[in-house]
Amino acid sequence: MKKHSKKVGFEDWYIRLVDAKGEKIVSCNMRLNKIGSSMQGSLKCTYDIGERKGSISVSVTDVMSDETSVHLGQSVINKENIILDVQNAEGALSGHLELEHVVDLNKSFLQPGMMGIYKYVPFMEFYQEVVVLRASTVGVINVDGEEVDFTGGSCYIQKQWGSKFPNIWVWAQCSGFDDANDTTLTLGIARLKVLFNYYTAFTIPVYYNDQVEIFSNYNGGQIAKLYRYKGYVHLIVTQKDKLLDVKIYGRDEFECISSKETHGIRDVYECDKVKMEVKISEKGNMLWEGTSLGCHIEMGGNTSKLK
Repeated sequence: MKKHSKKVGFEDWYIRLVDAKGEKIVSCNMRLNKIGSSMQGSLKCTYDIGERKGSISVSVTDVMSDETSVHLGQSVINKENIILDVQNAEGALSGHLELEHVVDLNKSFLQPGMMGIYKYVPFMEFYQEVVVLRASTVGVINVDGEEVDFTGGSCYIQKQWGSKFPNIWVWAQCSGFDDANDTTLTLGIARLKVLFNYYTAFTIPVYYNDQVEIFSNYNGGQIAKLYRYKGYVHLIVTQKDKLLDVKIYGRDEFECISSKETHGIRDVYECDKVKMEVKISEKGNMLWEGTSLGCHIEMGGNTSKLK
C-alpha cells in the first residue's frame, strides 16, 4: 500500500490597531502550523497603551480560515469586524471593533493583491496578502479591565502562508502620517525561491491622496538603493517616471536588537513606534511627502543579500 504524506505548511495572520491619536497600539500575531487540513499554533497580542505595555499569549487549536477571515476560538478577524478574546493566567484582552471605509488591494484578476499575478503561481514556497491595507475602527478594546477607545483609529490586516518562510526579509508598516491620518504604507522585500533560483521580490502598496499605488517588481519597479545600518533603512524605488523614497529610523535599544526567532530565523530585528519618512515624486515633481513616528519594522537574516 502506498503511503500518503500529509501536506505540511504554515499560515500567519497579523493585525495592527492604532488609536485616533496614533499613540496607543494593539497588535496580534497568529502563527499557525498546518498539517493536512488541521491547524494549530499560537496567538500573541501585544499592547502599548500609554504607561502600560505588555503581551498576552495563548495556544490555539480551534482554527478556521479562508482567504479573508480567520476564526480562533472566540476571536474573529475579517474585513468587517475584529473580535478579540485572549486570556491567560497573566492577563486578558478583549473587544469588538467594527471596520469602516475598508481599503484593500483586490483590484482585478490581473492584479489580485499584494503579489499580483504571482499569487496564482502554484509552486511558490511563500505567499503574502494584505487583507485590509487600511480601515477606520469603531469600538473599544479592554486590557485587564482598562477600556481603550479605538473609535476613529485605524486597522491593518495581512496574511502569509506557504511551505517555507523566507530566510531574508525587510518588512515595515505605518498608518497615519503628519496631518494625513488616512495615509498608509506597507513595505515588503524578501529573497524568494522560484524554481531553482533565488531573487529579490518587493511590493510596497501606498494609500495616499485617496488612491492606492503599488510599487513592485511586477509593475516594472526597480530598487535603486537599499541601505541598512543597524535599525536604519534607506530605500529608493523607481517605477516608470515615479520615485519612492523611504527612510526608517529604527532604534538600537536592546529590546529591538536582542535575538528573536521567527520561523526558525534567529537573526531578527523588530521595533515599533519608530520614525518613517516617505517621499513620492514624478519627473522631479513632489506628489506627496510625509513623516510618521508610528512605524513598525521587522528585518530577518542577512539583508545585504537583498539586491
